[in-house]
Amino acid sequence: MNNLNIVEIIKRDLKASIDINNIKNRNKYFKEEIKYYGVSVATIRKIINEVYFQILNDSEIIAASHDLIRSKIFEEKLAGIILLGYALKRKKHEFFDFSLIEEILDREINNWALCDTLSTDVIGVLLEIQPAYILKVIDWIYSKNPWKRRAAIVSIIKAKKLNNKEEIINNILEHLKYENNYFVKKALDWLKRENIQSKFKVKEI
Repeated sequence: MNNLNIVEIIKRDLKASIDINNIKNRNKYFKEEIKYYGVSVATIRKIINEVYFQILNDSEIIAASHDLIRSKIFEEKLAGIILLGYALKRKKHEFFDFSLIEEILDREINNWALCDTLSTDVIGVLLEIQPAYILKVIDWIYSKNPWKRRAAIVSIIKAKKLNNKEEIINNILEHLKYENNYFVKKALDWLKRENIQSKFKVKEI
């Protein structure tokens, strides 16, 4: 199966899964103007799961994910991010091009759902596989790009095996205490809850 076929199959299956109710619901969750089909995230994941196991070549997976992420359609971009996450889990300890993630954040992320999926499915997983990347992720809190700042926060929340996680969280909260971007502030609230819950669990033990 070549890259073109993979992308065409995924786009075809997404278009065949359009649900008007999802379109109505999605309008409630985004402040930005976003183009989308109206396909649920669960359905997108199912489509990617089915296609993924037909692909044997890592380079095909990466190339297909790139093509999809560059799409203007929300579900296609999301599918590309999910596919990239599958590729990362398959490669595991092999080298992963971190600059690709930064390029996606700078050029392709324009809403919280894409940002959080990238943070959960790709960056958070990468931090568990290669903890050394935490320094690069922490650097994003100094970025002018709010999606990078949010991605740093969400990725750290989702990465379950980080050393010195409490210290990292406290440093982020201190540096971003005057944050004024709505979506970054929401992520910070989430981070604060995560920090409180982590401390509570330690006390319970």
